[in-house]
Amino acid sequence: MILPDLKGKDLETLVKERNLEYKDMRVAHISVCGVQAVRTQDEWMVIPSLPDFEGVTSFGAQFIFDCKVCSQASFDLSPYRAEAKGQKSRQLRHMRERARYGVPCFFLMHWNSRAGKTFSQIAETFLFPIDDRIEFWDEFDRVERRSITREDCEKIGVDCRWNTYGQGRKPRPDILPAILARLENGTWKQEAMT
Repeated sequence: MILPDLKGKDLETLVKERNLEYKDMRVAHISVCGVQAVRTQDEWMVIPSLPDFEGVTSFGAQFIFDCKVCSQASFDLSPYRAEAKGQKSRQLRHMRERARYGVPCFFLMHWNSRAGKTFSQIAETFLFPIDDRIEFWDEFDRVERRSITREDCEKIGVDCRWNTYGQGRKPRPDILPAILARLENGTWKQEAMT
């Protein structure tokens, strides 16, 4: 199946549609994390948001993820550093904290197709784990890693297939098999763990 080239909102919409299918099948309940705000005197202050989605399987296992689309050679992580102090750094910090308690957390990374004079890359989608047991995140903390590449996704991520359910004709990313495999064996990919 040829995957589409997407924008971030397109991927989020497809994931929301797939989440409704999971709910109808009673295998998982996944919801959007809402925007938070506090009122101080006469004005509202928006709090930097949490990751895009939080879900639970039919047997009670929680998971958290954020959708990302990249059309470049790599996905820049500089806005996710603690010193950035914005929405993205809060999202990553939240997922890393939850992962320390065994909650599978990941970026749903969709790589749009790319072509140049000497290369051609097809569109691909991966679950990229956020787990401190993976050396990648130690290297991120030491500022040795500044981005996520397709090669990183191939090495430590999990390929996310696109398919249709039931009478549906519109392919969508199917994240649940990869999450269930992670919950079953307790790791993302054994070779990626430290």
